[in-house]
Amino acid sequence: MFLVLSRFRGEAWHLFLEKGSVPFFAVHVPVSTQGRGGSGAVYNRGDGEKQRKKASERTIMRRLTIGLLLFTACTLIAGAAHAQTGACEANGEVKDRDGNPIKGVVVTYTPKTPNPISYTGKTNKKGRYFIAGMFNTQGDDWSVTIEAEGWAPVQMRVESRTVNRVLVFEPATKEIKGGNGPWDLPIRPLGTAKVDFTMAPSDEVEAERVARSQAAAAAAAAESGQAPAQPTRDPWDEALTLASDGDLDGAIPLFEKAIKNEPEDAERRSAFSKVLYQLGRMDEAEEQALAAIELAPDDVDTRMVLYSVYMGDGELDRAKAVLEAAREVAPEDTRILKQLAFVADEAGNQEDAIAAWEAVTAVDPTDTEAWMSLGDLYAATGDMTRSGEAYQKVTELDPGNAHQIFYNLGALIMNEPGHGEADTRKAIQAFRKAVEIKPDYAQAYKQLAFALLNVGDRAGAKTALENYVKHAPNAPDAAQMKAILQTLSK
Repeated sequence: MFLVLSRFRGEAWHLFLEKGSVPFFAVHVPVSTQGRGGSGAVYNRGDGEKQRKKASERTIMRRLTIGLLLFTACTLIAGAAHAQTGACEANGEVKDRDGNPIKGVVVTYTPKTPNPISYTGKTNKKGRYFIAGMFNTQGDDWSVTIEAEGWAPVQMRVESRTVNRVLVFEPATKEIKGGNGPWDLPIRPLGTAKVDFTMAPSDEVEAERVARSQAAAAAAAAESGQAPAQPTRDPWDEALTLASDGDLDGAIPLFEKAIKNEPEDAERRSAFSKVLYQLGRMDEAEEQALAAIELAPDDVDTRMVLYSVYMGDGELDRAKAVLEAAREVAPEDTRILKQLAFVADEAGNQEDAIAAWEAVTAVDPTDTEAWMSLGDLYAATGDMTRSGEAYQKVTELDPGNAHQIFYNLGALIMNEPGHGEADTRKAIQAFRKAVEIKPDYAQAYKQLAFALLNVGDRAGAKTALENYVKHAPNAPDAAQMKAILQTLSK
């Protein structure tokens, strides 16, 4: 990729970025060779031609520099708009089995892309970590690892939400039998993942591993007749124990035995459907869920498993039908209403999404997630009055997260294809409100800077970028932002 300067015609020049042999961005820069003339330039009569020539050269370089800055800003804005589609966050807590926070644990998130850049956070004295500004240019597939000297992870809980705070899937808990990862998880662009870990001393975890191995060996020996067999347990109880311990594959034959013993037990079929779903065995999960629903039509939890199966297969219409049937059973269950909103959003049906979120607020007027989602949807449909009212409601209900709300609003506006200057100014106001509420909100300062560059406010953009570098000195793009600052200072 090359930056090329060439004379266009007469006193006009072109700056363009060339990729291969194809120029894909250009700025037209008019440059006068006649000096500044009537702009107050004064020349000595004896060497007027020489002075005019030097003034002309200075004018050319000044205007070319301005053109180059404009060119840089425009390309950065284009890059920022692209990057915004992948920006997301991760946070969580790391504690021991007694619930005590563990300080200094390193948690690393890596996008599943070629030549990925990893993002690392470290827990504070309260066991909490937070990582912002994570980018994945090829989707929402991530992996996470955890590392702390003398500690080993034994459990993780994953909760992933979209930018509108809608759950991507039901929160899941995984028992960890060894290793520090990686474990895969989805994080949507502009979304948030909350991943909590429970850890135990490494020697304790190793002792448990050895004990499990010895128990398995003893069981195998007993089964082969080498030792007295222990009394057999109910396969239903054994299946639940293995599933709770995270051994889903090992629980499968026991669930099958338990259901064979009690084929009319809806609870057994429902639990089995959940295990099959977690293993990705969708057809079998669907079969067990349908059987459980036939036996217990009012069991909403099983209907939600069936919904998850259809969503996992990308069957939006069938997933919506399951939710609507569940809503007839439990019309005020906000979990169902929120998933109806999520399905509508996935289908691009803003009207249905608004209706679903409005139904949530009718059931629970204090649900900040619903009000924030309505704020976004009202804005997307052009109803800025109701959008403002919804956002105001969120700030009243949840002042602690108001900064994130306004940041999300600004990011959504800047991501909208074909947004104009008026839209950009609305985004600027949203970003400014975000940093007003949270003065150390680095990511909002960066997006504010790009938005200001978009409307030609170099001074404002410079101030915003200075604040970004100040509050995020170790960010992966800090050096790049400092280089932009140097350009803006010229």
